[in-house]
Amino acid sequence: MTHFGFIASIPATGDPMVGAAQIAHYTAVLMWAAFGSPVLSLITSAFGGWLGAHHVHRVYHLRRYAHHGREA
Repeated sequence: MTHFGFIASIPATGDPMVGAAQIAHYTAVLMWAAFGSPVLSLITSAFGGWLGAHHVHRVYHLRRYAHHGREA
């Protein structure tokens, strides 16, 4: 984001230090990062959920519970 702030602070008068091609490149990189971050977080959360569910599935059937009803 440092590059984007640098581009936004270029004065409107005079020759810009950064060309239009570089501005387009930096904007594209920023947009890909903004798109990739949520996608990566969704993938990692799905993987974590799968790991958690896989573990519960393996050990849940091994649990034994005491009977809490009235004895007849």
